Amino acid sequence: MFRTIAVAAAILTAVGCQNQGAIVDVDQPSFQNSNDVQGRLIADMPVTGAFEDRFSDGYVFKSYGMIDFELNANGEYGWGMLAGGFERPNIQAGESVTLQEFDHWVYACSGPDTFDAEFDEPAEEVTISKDIVEIDGEQFVEVTITASFSNGSEATGVVVRPVNGGDGNGEG
Repeated sequence: MFRTIAVAAAILTAVGCQNQGAIVDVDQPSFQNSNDVQGRLIADMPVTGAFEDRFSDGYVFKSYGMIDFELNANGEYGWGMLAGGFERPNIQAGESVTLQEFDHWVYACSGPDTFDAEFDEPAEEVTISKDIVEIDGEQFVEVTITASFSNGSEATGVVVRPVNGGDGNGEG
């Protein structure tokens, strides 16, 4: 497993914040493309400063025990992105897990325009939590991915999907 993570980290370091597009076919049931990913990006990074905004586009892909994602936000502040992946943690609603440097390949980017990164750094620590929230009388799974960086920057992606979406019953 360590080799897989090391190889993935090396690949991400090589490609950084370039627009890679979706890595899978959108017909796969575990894939949420830019029209399906709902949530927000909360960040304080170089170039953009502090901001909170809805995703402009992105994806989440769950497969073979792994999660890969890309979450983008654009606004007057510029562009911010939280992306990467990790081994799918076994957590239930109300729980969280913290991953150290070699347990993930998560990074963040920011710049004045989309994919024009002036900040492009791997995260030192990533915390993933899952909760059940109610929105307009319906229950949703809310997964929060918070990444911390060596320069003190932080980026948090909050992805929301129906409880019966994905794995069903709030799992996943």
